[in-house]
Order: sequence, then structure tokens, then C-alpha cells
Amino acid sequence: MKKNAVMISQYKLPDGDAGAIRQMTLGKLLSEMGYNVLLIGMGGTKYRKITDNGNLRYVSLNEPHTRTKLNKYIEPFRFKIKLKRFLLGFNEKNKINEIVISDIPLTAFYFIKNFAKEEGIGMIYDSVEWYSPEQFKFGKLSEKYVMKSLYNRFLIDKNFKVIAISRYLERHFLARGLKVSRIPVIMDVRDNKFIPKKTHEKTTLLYAGVPGKKDFIKNIVDGIALLDDKELKNIELRIIGITENQLRNGYNIKKENIMKIKKNLTVLNRVSRDAVLRNLGEADFTLLIRSEKQRYAKAGFPTKAVESLMTGTPIILNFTSDLRDYLEDGKECLAVKSPSASAIADAVRRAISLTLSQKTAMFSYSRKCAENNFDFRTYIAELEKVLPVERT
Repeated sequence: MKKNAVMISQYKLPDGDAGAIRQMTLGKLLSEMGYNVLLIGMGGTKYRKITDNGNLRYVSLNEPHTRTKLNKYIEPFRFKIKLKRFLLGFNEKNKINEIVISDIPLTAFYFIKNFAKEEGIGMIYDSVEWYSPEQFKFGKLSEKYVMKSLYNRFLIDKNFKVIAISRYLERHFLARGLKVSRIPVIMDVRDNKFIPKKTHEKTTLLYAGVPGKKDFIKNIVDGIALLDDKELKNIELRIIGITENQLRNGYNIKKENIMKIKKNLTVLNRVSRDAVLRNLGEADFTLLIRSEKQRYAKAGFPTKAVESLMTGTPIILNFTSDLRDYLEDGKECLAVKSPSASAIADAVRRAISLTLSQKTAMFSYSRKCAENNFDFRTYIAELEKVLPVERT
């Protein structure tokens, strides 16, 4: 009889955010290993109604209710109560063997830890990031920063095994004496068929995401604005995930730089993941520029990089996280020497100068990189370090 694994997070299942995409793909990996998998999250599906897509089941504990200012303080307790009610009922009918958690409120965390101990359930923590104080207005005093530090330094103890998204996090948890599997961002690459790219007169560059303080969108715009008029005639820049007003007013970009590239610029608000992948497939290059020094860029692993490679789209980037392990300059990427505007401009000039055959080769290298390194099926042996395969 198959064993049951339950994955618990507050992500917007099935594909409402990067965390949800990771959870669903890890769920596919567990299913491939022989487990019955149920994912619990906070998506937009009907409250407590289990959705079965054939390989996976998932459920939302996002109960519709009136939004108030007090929700921020009440919701962690509400989540724990809803989780406890659902999980106890589920466990009565389906004996749970393994629980995989992401960051959840402390109330829910302590309930899960005690429940798992009482029931003899294995516990696994999926560790995907470690913030930098520079990301927050109040630095090290910010709630998210404090909570993440608590998880990584204290809460995840030897009662847990760990899935680490990067070498940085792998080293951290190994040093604390925990069993660790390192699994980067993974996708169902095989089932996302590669569609050969159409040729364009212009080189299409794409940034997709919400930059926040992670991605240096200002440097990207400033860098492209350094190109001369002749060079700009060969460029189209698409930015997906923010509004034009947010771009103009939220990132300290000089008005004259936006005006200079206005004819080259298309800004779209948030769109569905399918629309993002479609735009990725149309692009010649994506752009990913981050800090090379801050901890978040070392500890995390950019989902957008793997999505880009999956669509056969090489990346203009500076190397952060473990990307240097997978990408080679001139094959899957054009490496930027630093996150500065001038270095970005130089990399874009390289992109413009490429022949069609050179770009086509890079498209092929990028897709093969995704197939070889980021398809979830290749990580069964790695996950066996913390979770046995259920042979059928």
C-alpha cells in the first residue's frame, strides 16, 4: 500500500506564485517516488474542497471572509485552527507518513511538530531562501527577516530533514548536523514541450516578475538607456509583472531614461503563468540582475531563470546563487561582469550583435540545460537522501 505524504504551505496553489510552483513540482517528485500526495495551501480553489488533477491532490484553507486591518494578526491563529481541523480529519482516514512544510505561522508550526511526534510522522522542511536586511524597511527588525532567521537558525532542528534549494542553505543545515537533499528550482520540463522560436527583426528582451528589492530593474532600464539610437532600433524590452506607473515611480529610475527607451518599451501588469511562459517563448533573452553580495541572492534560486531555460530562452545575467554550476557564458547565458548599468549595456550590445545561427544555438543550449538539470524526474536519487522511495 502506498504511503501518504502531506505538503503544507501558505502558497497560492496550484500556480499563483513561485512557491506554489515549487510545491506542486516537489509533489510530482514525491508521487513519482510512489507516495500519495496531498498539498495544503492558500490558493483560490473552493475552501476545503480537494482538487484531484490525476497525479496530485491539493486543497485550499483560504476561507472567504471580510478583510479587516486585524486580519494580519488574527490570520496565523485562524490558519492553525483550520489546519488542525482538516489534518486530524484527513489522518483518521488516510494515515499520514510524511509531512513536508514550508514557512508557516509559528502557531501552525508547533502544532505540526507536536502532531508529527505523537503520530510517528516524518518531518521535512523545504528551505528556499534566507533574507538580507537590505530587503526591508526596518532591516533586521522586520518581521519576515526575524521569522526566517528563527526558522533557519533554531526552529528547524534534528527532528527535521531538509530539502535545500541552494548550496548555501545545504552547507548551513549540514553544519547543524541535519540530513539534507539539495534540490534547486525544478519544473516538469518534459511535459512543457519546446516550441521553436520565430525570428524577429528586433532582439526581444524580457523581464518577468515583481522586482521588489531583489531584482535590479533600475539598472536594467539605465543600462538600456545607455545604448545609442542606432542600437535601440534593434531592441524591444518587455517588462511583465508591474504597471508602467510602478516602473516610473517605484524604483528611482530617472524620467529621462524611461523617455529615451519609451518606443522600445512594453510594460504589462501581472498576467497568468501561461501568459508569462508564452512571452518567454517569444523572447530572445531574459534579464536577471541581482546583488552579488547580499545573502538572499546566495541562499535562494531564481525560479524565473529555470522558466526561461525551459522555454529555450538564454539569460542576460550576473552570476548569483548556484547558476554558475549550470550556465556557461555564450551558451545558455550572456554573462554581465557586474550589476552596473554600463556592464548591462555591454551585454545587450553582445546580444544585438549575434547572428541568427548563434542565437538559435543558444536557444538549443538553454532548453537542453533545463532538460538535463531542472526536470523533477532527475532528482529522485537526491531526494532519497531524506525520503525513501516507495517501491510498488
